[in-house]
Amino acid sequence: MSRALPKPNDVSSLIADLTGRSTQFKPAKPHAFGKEFPELVAVYRTDTGALGATLACDLEFAASAGAALTMIPADVVKECASEGELTERLQENAHEVLNIAASLFNQPGFEHLVLAEVVLNKELPEPVSALMAKPALRADLEGAIEGYPTGKCSILLP
Repeated sequence: MSRALPKPNDVSSLIADLTGRSTQFKPAKPHAFGKEFPELVAVYRTDTGALGATLACDLEFAASAGAALTMIPADVVKECASEGELTERLQENAHEVLNIAASLFNQPGFEHLVLAEVVLNKELPEPVSALMAKPALRADLEGAIEGYPTGKCSILLP
């Protein structure tokens, strides 16, 4: 038996609780991983170091979640998207959102997961790249936080 994938409503609720904004994520067609997606990959590991999950997101998802966390204007997100990179503040805020997102994966009967690292615009370490190439379970989502651009993310479980 494997860990269950979080539902889109779970992701929406978590981000809405963090930001205080209406948030709606829905299932999407599988996102193609390549040069432009994902922008950030959150790697979640068990307390013993085993890979337990990844959450891969595009720049718009990361920037919007990070901006909404501390009420940074949406224009900053749009500027980051046009420049193709996150500001240091948005990186820190996105990291915090992804850290709290570990709660999406912690379920009774399974080892506890914590955010181990966030990989930004670089090659993924093994076995993370292997998991992204061939996950046992995968959920692709698309949605928006009220007042911010639409973003995409993929949740992958071994």
